[in-house]
Formats: sequence, C-alpha cells, structure tokens
Amino acid sequence: MNTLAWRVIKWAFIVVLVGMAIHTPVTVFVESRWPDYELLAKSWKEIVLGGVLLLLVWQAWRAGKLSELLRDKFVIVTALIAALHVVLLLAFDNSYVSELAGLLIDLRYYLLFVELYVAARLMPGLRRPMLMAAAVGCAVVIGFGVLQATILPKDILSPLGYSNETIKPYLTVDLNDHYIRINSTLRGPNPVGAFAVLTLSLLLAWTAARRIALRGMWQRIVWAGGALGSVIVLYASQSRSAWLALVAAAGALLVGILPKRTALYSVAGLAVVGALLVGGLFALRDNPTISHLFFHSNPAGGSPEKSDQGHWTSLQHGVEAAANAPAGEGIGSTGSASLLSHSPVIIENQYLFMAHESGWLGVVLQLLLFGLVLIGLWCGRRDWLLLGLFAGGVGLALIGLLLPVWVDDTVSLYWWGLAGLALGSSAMIKPYGQHKKRTRHQKAKRTT
Repeated sequence: MNTLAWRVIKWAFIVVLVGMAIHTPVTVFVESRWPDYELLAKSWKEIVLGGVLLLLVWQAWRAGKLSELLRDKFVIVTALIAALHVVLLLAFDNSYVSELAGLLIDLRYYLLFVELYVAARLMPGLRRPMLMAAAVGCAVVIGFGVLQATILPKDILSPLGYSNETIKPYLTVDLNDHYIRINSTLRGPNPVGAFAVLTLSLLLAWTAARRIALRGMWQRIVWAGGALGSVIVLYASQSRSAWLALVAAAGALLVGILPKRTALYSVAGLAVVGALLVGGLFALRDNPTISHLFFHSNPAGGSPEKSDQGHWTSLQHGVEAAANAPAGEGIGSTGSASLLSHSPVIIENQYLFMAHESGWLGVVLQLLLFGLVLIGLWCGRRDWLLLGLFAGGVGLALIGLLLPVWVDDTVSLYWWGLAGLALGSSAMIKPYGQHKKRTRHQKAKRTT
C-alpha cells in the first residue's frame, strides 16, 4: 500500500485537515484583495477531495475491492444523499452560483467521511498521521483562540481583511463591547464554541482510555494545555449552544465509560443539577451579568431584536417552510449559499436547513447516515477515538437544534472526517476481504 497513489491520498488528507485550521483567514485575505479568486480560494478543499475520490476509486478497482465497497452501508447511504442532491439540482431553477455553493456546502463533509472511511479500510496505518494532522489543526484553532481571548487586540484580524463586508473580526453580546465574542480562525463565535466542544470531548475520552498511562510529564502538559485552552476558547466564544453541548457530551461520555447503574445515576444527577441551574438563571435574569452571558440581552440597550427573538423567528419560518414544501426549495436556497441569489433565506436549525434544501427525503437520508455513524461509534466505544467522537457528535447534534452546525466547514469536516477514519480503522471492524472462516466439525467415526 506504499505506492505513489496512496502517498498522494495520505498527504491530500493531511493538507485538508491542517489547511482547514487557517482556511477562513486565508479566504478572507484573498477575498478582500483579489475578489476574482474568491471562489477558487473557498473551494480548494473540494477540488482536492474530488481528486482524492478519483484516486480512491482507481485504487479500490485495482485491488479488486470496488464491488465490495459499493455494498457498504455507509457508502450506499452517502451515494443516495449525493444522488438526491443531483436530482434536486435538475428539478429546481435556483441561481446557478447559489446552487453550486449549496452543493459544496451540503456534500463536502459527507465526501470526506466516506473517503477517510474507505481509505482507512484499504490502507493500514492511516490513523496515526491523520490524528497528528488533526491535532496540529486543533492546536492552531485553540491556540490562536486563547491568544485572542487574552492578550491580542480584539480587532487583530482586521489587517487580513476582516470587516462588515467579509467577516467581522469579532462580535459582541448584544452590542456591548464589554462582552467580546472571539472568532479564532473560524467563521464566527458559534463555530469556535462547537469546535472547542469537539476538542474537549476527544481529550476527555483520551484521558479516560489512558488514565493509567498518562503519567509522563509531556503527556500531562499536552493534555492540560489542550483542555485549559479549549475551556478558555469555549467561554470566550460566548456560545450558549456550545455550553449546552458540552453538558450533553459529558453525559454521553459518562454513559460510555461508567457501568450502567452508575452512569444512570450520574446522568440523572447531571440533569437535576442542570434543571436547578436553569431555574436559578431565570430567577436572576435581571442581573446584568446573567442577562448578558446567558440571555444575550443588554439591559442598557443593545440591538432592537434580541438573539432569542431572532432564533424563535427563524425557527417558526423554518417549520413553516418545511411543512409547506415537502420536497424542499432546492439546493442553495438557504444559508450562506442563498446570499448569492436574489432571495436569501437564513434558517438557524440544521435539520430545518436540510429540509429547506433537500426536502423531507433529504432529512431522512441524512439523519439515517448520522444515526448509523453514531451507532457505529457507540459500538466501538472501547476505542477512545470512537468514544470521543460519539460524545462530540451528541453535543454537535444538540447545537444543530439551534444553529446549522454542519454549515461551518472546519467543524463539519473535522467531525465527519475523523468519524470516517475511526470507523474505518477500528479494530472491531474487519478489513475488506477478510471474512471469518467457517470450520466444519466432522463427527468422529464410530469404531466397532
């Protein structure tokens, strides 16, 4: 498997995982200075993944594994999702540019998932370099986020082209400059918070698996630095959905690690504490600090429409659109892709976002794939990577109720890509072509 084609595939994955950590600053820089190359700068990763797909198909065909791959449940469901999107492109007459952008946004993380899944099954030893590449990317995002939250000026990203016309260098809580929300190297505070939840889930799962082996000084330094940095970034993002997601991810980790009875009591206790905390926050909502942090409302003024009102309005519109259009409104009809058309629509719910783009059938297929992936991760939870991704997936699924979490390319590519890698390289799943041999037990001949 150490052929030139496989080396190209491996390095292409590394470039994507590391490159996504700085993707947003680079694209903003290009967009602000050379707008004619904006589309190319934003779609470089999709171009790379398209080339990887061709190489993978070729390598699978040469190895005689292509027919077996085409019968795999993950490959089949992913192919059905892609086929539905192609049909919808033909069925609806939306703006060409918005359709292209929507197609890339909707399918890129599924493409990376199935590519890393197949590559890990066909290429032993892929897991370690991919995890190292992901660790480098996480270090960049979390490390810069910590600096942005502590010592760097709040508008440090402005010289790169961050502005009201591209991406704001930072946000505030309801127009209050005393409550800064950082972007790090992602597209906004909410994606940064979601990314921190994923990082913390993996670190906690890694610690649980290596709690005895984690005795070396450097291991402790790396873990403590990563965990502390992720907590700082999570707080500085001021993302309430990410805070809730961390609680959900922690509960999923407890269920995966502890014995059933202990896990049940722990989750029940976590729910009780959470309910008491929510009740206390509502009782103290007139406190300025509580109002800013947990309700994103500035008692001294702020924006005319508060954050919670915007979420509620978007939810109502999304439900109404999904009910009135069972087949959806077509690819590129909502989100950032729709901003390229004459009728932009913003829906702040991942599942209603799917329904608006691909209809009820699209939602069913995508939730089916997501469910299959979570089940696969749960079944392999003795592996820390699968456990961490399962917990992180639970948290990100919760964020999806409040925000289109998969629209952010870094968050979606990291979770789905690592999930494909984990499932493909899991020791609980036999490599392609290796089947359990049946043995026949012949009856001993009776001797007389």
